Amino acid sequence: IGTGLWDWMTRTKTNGFMVSLSGGADSGLVASLVFLSNVLALEQLGVCNYLKKLPASVTEGLTAPKCSEDVLSWLKTDVMPKLLWCLYQGTNNSSDTTLNAAKNLAFEVGASFHNWNVEPLVQSYTNLVNEVYPNRPLNWHSDDITLQNIQARVRSPGVWMLANRENKLLIATSNLSESALGYATMDGDTSGVLSAISGLSKTTIRTLLVWLEKTGFPAVWQNQF
Repeated sequence: IGTGLWDWMTRTKTNGFMVSLSGGADSGLVASLVFLSNVLALEQLGVCNYLKKLPASVTEGLTAPKCSEDVLSWLKTDVMPKLLWCLYQGTNNSSDTTLNAAKNLAFEVGASFHNWNVEPLVQSYTNLVNEVYPNRPLNWHSDDITLQNIQARVRSPGVWMLANRENKLLIATSNLSESALGYATMDGDTSGVLSAISGLSKTTIRTLLVWLEKTGFPAVWQNQF
Protein backbone atom coordinates (compact mmCIF):
# COMPACT_ATOMS: atom_id res chain seq x y z
CA ILE A 1 0.00 0.00 0.00
CA GLY A 2 2.79 2.39 0.88
CA THR A 3 4.55 1.90 -2.44
CA GLY A 4 1.25 2.40 -4.25
CA LEU A 5 0.58 5.71 -2.48
CA TRP A 6 3.98 7.09 -3.40
CA ASP A 7 3.65 5.89 -6.98
CA TRP A 8 0.20 7.43 -7.38
CA MET A 9 1.37 10.79 -6.08
CA THR A 10 4.37 10.96 -8.40
CA ARG A 11 2.42 9.79 -11.45
CA THR A 12 -0.40 12.28 -10.95
CA LYS A 13 2.04 15.12 -10.16
CA THR A 14 -0.05 16.21 -7.19
CA ASN A 15 1.21 17.92 -4.04
CA GLY A 16 0.79 15.10 -1.58
CA PHE A 17 -2.15 13.85 0.44
CA MET A 18 -5.17 14.96 2.46
CA VAL A 19 -6.72 12.83 5.23
CA SER A 20 -9.88 13.52 7.22
CA LEU A 21 -8.43 12.39 10.55
CA SER A 22 -11.08 11.35 13.07
CA GLY A 23 -8.89 10.04 15.87
CA GLY A 24 -9.99 6.48 15.06
CA ALA A 25 -8.15 3.41 13.80
CA ASP A 26 -8.99 3.68 10.10
CA SER A 27 -7.92 7.26 9.42
CA GLY A 28 -4.98 6.78 11.78
CA LEU A 29 -3.66 3.90 9.70
CA VAL A 30 -4.20 5.86 6.47
CA ALA A 31 -2.11 8.77 7.75
CA SER A 32 0.55 6.33 8.98
CA LEU A 33 0.67 4.66 5.56
CA VAL A 34 1.37 7.99 3.88
CA PHE A 35 4.32 8.47 6.21
CA LEU A 36 5.54 4.90 5.61
CA SER A 37 5.25 5.39 1.86
CA ASN A 38 7.87 8.13 2.17
CA VAL A 39 10.06 6.00 4.41
CA LEU A 40 9.99 3.28 1.73
CA ALA A 41 10.71 5.80 -1.03
CA LEU A 42 13.72 7.14 0.85
CA GLU A 43 15.06 3.64 1.45
CA GLN A 44 14.67 2.57 -2.16
CA LEU A 45 15.60 5.78 -3.96
CA GLY A 46 18.10 7.44 -1.67
CA VAL A 47 17.81 11.05 -0.60
CA CYS A 48 18.90 12.67 -3.88
CA ASN A 49 16.49 10.72 -6.09
CA TYR A 50 13.75 11.04 -3.48
CA LEU A 51 14.09 14.81 -3.59
CA LYS A 52 13.94 14.79 -7.40
CA LYS A 53 10.57 13.03 -7.32
CA LEU A 54 8.95 15.18 -4.65
CA PRO A 55 6.45 17.85 -5.76
CA ALA A 56 7.95 21.28 -6.40
CA SER A 57 5.67 22.71 -3.71
CA VAL A 58 7.44 20.51 -1.19
CA THR A 59 11.04 20.92 -2.35
CA GLU A 60 10.89 24.72 -2.50
CA GLY A 61 13.37 25.96 0.10
CA LEU A 62 14.10 22.38 1.20
CA THR A 63 17.65 21.32 1.99
CA ALA A 64 18.80 17.71 2.20
CA PRO A 65 19.79 16.12 5.54
CA LYS A 66 23.50 16.06 6.22
CA CYS A 67 23.84 12.49 7.43
CA SER A 68 21.85 9.26 7.80
CA GLU A 69 21.13 10.00 11.48
CA ASP A 70 19.17 13.10 10.43
CA VAL A 71 16.99 11.49 7.76
CA LEU A 72 14.00 10.52 9.90
CA SER A 73 13.77 13.83 11.77
CA TRP A 74 14.25 15.70 8.46
CA LEU A 75 11.41 13.72 6.91
CA LYS A 76 9.06 14.50 9.81
CA THR A 77 9.92 18.17 10.29
CA ASP A 78 10.75 19.39 6.78
CA VAL A 79 8.91 17.16 4.30
CA MET A 80 5.77 15.72 5.87
CA PRO A 81 4.17 19.03 6.98
CA LYS A 82 4.01 20.03 3.31
CA LEU A 83 3.24 16.58 1.91
CA LEU A 84 0.45 15.47 4.27
CA TRP A 85 -2.41 17.56 5.66
CA CYS A 86 -4.73 16.08 8.27
CA LEU A 87 -8.08 17.66 9.12
CA TYR A 88 -10.12 16.96 12.25
CA GLN A 89 -13.78 17.94 11.88
CA GLY A 90 -15.59 17.87 15.18
CA THR A 91 -19.25 18.25 16.14
CA ASN A 92 -20.93 18.76 19.52
CA ASN A 93 -20.76 14.98 19.93
CA SER A 94 -17.00 14.79 19.42
CA SER A 95 -14.76 14.27 22.43
CA ASP A 96 -11.43 15.65 23.54
CA THR A 97 -10.18 12.05 23.39
CA THR A 98 -10.66 11.79 19.63
CA LEU A 99 -9.35 15.30 19.05
CA ASN A 100 -6.19 14.61 21.03
CA ALA A 101 -5.73 11.22 19.37
CA ALA A 102 -5.93 12.85 15.93
CA LYS A 103 -3.61 15.68 16.94
CA ASN A 104 -1.02 13.33 18.47
CA LEU A 105 -1.06 10.99 15.47
CA ALA A 106 -0.55 13.90 13.08
CA PHE A 107 2.39 15.05 15.22
CA GLU A 108 3.96 11.58 15.22
CA VAL A 109 3.94 11.35 11.41
CA GLY A 110 4.92 15.00 10.94
CA ALA A 111 1.70 16.03 9.19
CA SER A 112 0.18 19.50 9.19
CA PHE A 113 -2.86 19.38 11.49
CA HIS A 114 -5.99 21.47 11.01
CA ASN A 115 -9.11 21.49 13.16
CA TRP A 116 -12.54 22.97 12.58
CA ASN A 117 -16.08 22.41 13.85
CA VAL A 118 -18.85 21.28 11.47
CA GLU A 119 -21.72 21.43 13.97
CA PRO A 120 -23.30 24.45 12.20
CA LEU A 121 -23.45 22.40 8.99
CA VAL A 122 -25.05 19.47 10.83
CA GLN A 123 -27.68 21.77 12.31
CA SER A 124 -28.32 23.44 8.97
CA TYR A 125 -29.16 20.13 7.26
CA THR A 126 -31.15 18.97 10.27
CA ASN A 127 -33.25 22.13 10.13
CA LEU A 128 -33.86 21.67 6.40
CA VAL A 129 -35.14 18.12 6.91
CA ASN A 130 -37.24 19.19 9.88
CA GLU A 131 -39.08 21.60 7.58
CA VAL A 132 -40.39 18.56 5.71
CA TYR A 133 -41.61 16.99 8.96
CA PRO A 134 -42.89 19.91 11.07
CA ASN A 135 -44.87 17.62 13.37
CA ARG A 136 -41.98 15.28 14.20
CA PRO A 137 -38.50 16.81 14.18
CA LEU A 138 -35.48 14.52 14.05
CA ASN A 139 -34.35 13.06 17.36
CA TRP A 140 -31.65 10.60 18.45
CA HIS A 141 -34.15 8.06 19.76
CA SER A 142 -35.96 7.55 16.45
CA ASP A 143 -33.43 8.80 13.90
CA ASP A 144 -30.06 7.61 15.13
CA ILE A 145 -28.74 6.43 11.74
CA THR A 146 -29.96 9.57 9.99
CA LEU A 147 -28.27 11.88 12.49
CA GLN A 148 -25.10 9.80 12.69
CA ASN A 149 -24.71 9.75 8.92
CA ILE A 150 -25.18 13.48 8.39
CA GLN A 151 -22.30 14.11 10.77
CA ALA A 152 -20.08 11.95 8.60
CA ARG A 153 -21.35 13.32 5.31
CA VAL A 154 -20.96 17.03 6.09
CA ARG A 155 -17.25 16.39 6.63
CA SER A 156 -16.75 15.47 2.99
CA PRO A 157 -17.23 18.78 1.08
CA GLY A 158 -14.83 20.78 3.23
CA VAL A 159 -11.96 18.31 3.10
CA TRP A 160 -12.53 17.94 -0.65
CA MET A 161 -12.22 21.73 -0.98
CA LEU A 162 -8.92 21.71 0.89
CA ALA A 163 -7.65 18.83 -1.24
CA ASN A 164 -8.61 20.66 -4.43
CA ARG A 165 -7.16 23.95 -3.20
CA GLU A 166 -3.84 22.30 -2.33
CA ASN A 167 -3.86 19.90 -5.32
CA LYS A 168 -3.58 16.96 -2.92
CA LEU A 169 -5.00 13.44 -3.14
CA LEU A 170 -7.82 12.87 -0.67
CA ILE A 171 -7.63 9.33 0.72
CA ALA A 172 -10.83 7.54 1.69
CA THR A 173 -10.81 5.92 5.13
CA SER A 174 -13.45 3.21 4.73
CA ASN A 175 -12.38 -0.41 5.31
CA LEU A 176 -13.40 -3.84 3.99
CA SER A 177 -15.48 -4.77 7.03
CA GLU A 178 -17.69 -1.71 6.62
CA SER A 179 -18.31 -2.46 2.97
CA ALA A 180 -18.89 -6.19 3.49
CA LEU A 181 -21.32 -5.69 6.37
CA GLY A 182 -23.05 -2.65 4.90
CA TYR A 183 -22.34 0.03 7.50
CA ALA A 184 -19.94 2.23 5.51
CA THR A 185 -21.23 5.80 5.25
CA MET A 186 -21.58 6.63 1.59
CA ASP A 187 -20.27 10.12 0.82
CA GLY A 188 -18.63 10.10 4.24
CA ASP A 189 -15.56 7.96 4.93
CA THR A 190 -15.91 6.51 1.41
CA SER A 191 -15.02 9.93 -0.05
CA GLY A 192 -11.64 10.10 -1.71
CA VAL A 193 -9.68 9.56 -4.90
CA LEU A 194 -7.81 6.61 -3.37
CA SER A 195 -9.13 3.87 -1.08
CA ALA A 196 -5.95 2.75 0.61
CA ILE A 197 -7.49 0.40 3.18
CA SER A 198 -10.64 -0.73 1.36
CA GLY A 199 -9.19 -4.24 1.09
CA LEU A 200 -8.30 -4.52 4.78
CA SER A 201 -10.64 -5.85 7.47
CA LYS A 202 -11.00 -4.03 10.78
CA THR A 203 -9.17 -6.89 12.48
CA THR A 204 -6.21 -6.52 10.12
CA ILE A 205 -6.19 -2.76 10.62
CA ARG A 206 -6.02 -3.11 14.39
CA THR A 207 -3.28 -5.74 14.07
CA LEU A 208 -1.22 -3.43 11.85
CA LEU A 209 -1.63 -0.52 14.25
CA VAL A 210 -0.50 -2.61 17.21
CA TRP A 211 2.50 -3.78 15.20
CA LEU A 212 3.39 -0.22 14.24
CA GLU A 213 3.08 0.90 17.85
CA LYS A 214 5.07 -1.93 19.44
CA THR A 215 7.54 -2.88 16.69
CA GLY A 216 7.62 -0.12 14.13
CA PHE A 217 8.83 -0.09 10.56
CA PRO A 218 12.50 -1.19 10.29
CA ALA A 219 13.87 1.77 8.38
CA VAL A 220 17.40 1.41 7.01
CA TRP A 221 19.23 4.56 5.94
CA GLN A 222 22.66 3.22 4.95
CA ASN A 223 24.03 4.37 1.58
CA GLN A 224 21.21 6.86 1.08
CA PHE A 225 23.38 9.80 0.02
